[in-house]
Amino acid sequence: MTNLLITCKQESEGRITHVEVQDAGMQPISQVIAWIDSGHSFYALENYERAIVHKKQHPESKRWFLTTNPDDTNENNLDFLPTCK
Repeated sequence: MTNLLITCKQESEGRITHVEVQDAGMQPISQVIAWIDSGHSFYALENYERAIVHKKQHPESKRWFLTTNPDDTNENNLDFLPTCK
């Protein structure tokens, strides 16, 4: 399986809806989650540090989303990605 870099994001109403995956282009979150389920892994970079991306289900809405393991804070590193052009 592959380890792919997420380089930027698109948001709608405060939620990440799409991400750009290096060598795979713009992808909806549902596709990235399907790739995670099939064994691929993803990461994002913040300050040259790798943040592993994983899926998580919202406890109330049950909607799946992408997040990272917190580093020194409880923040999702994907929130700091630039907006895709």
